[in-house]
Amino acid sequence: MGDPIKVDALDKGWKKCTYSYSLGDEGSAGRAIGHGAMDVLTLGIWELVGTPIEGCRGDKYQIAITFDENERVVDLKRSEKNRELVKRN
Repeated sequence: MGDPIKVDALDKGWKKCTYSYSLGDEGSAGRAIGHGAMDVLTLGIWELVGTPIEGCRGDKYQIAITFDENERVVDLKRSEKNRELVKRN
């Protein structure tokens, strides 16, 4: 998942890390070829339509994991689809 988007220090040496991830937006060679063909056929105007469409693909989630002083997971919360648990820093 990479680096957390937010880390909060809690009591007793515990910490809460929030991560952001998405599902359903994997790349596709066929989709890339289709976008390239549309760019050529429309002389680049397709980018005005295609770019926002690609930006909306996939479902975005956040997950907050609370670790104790020994780095063991003691709590885990996942956001609802396309909702944030915390704002990005």
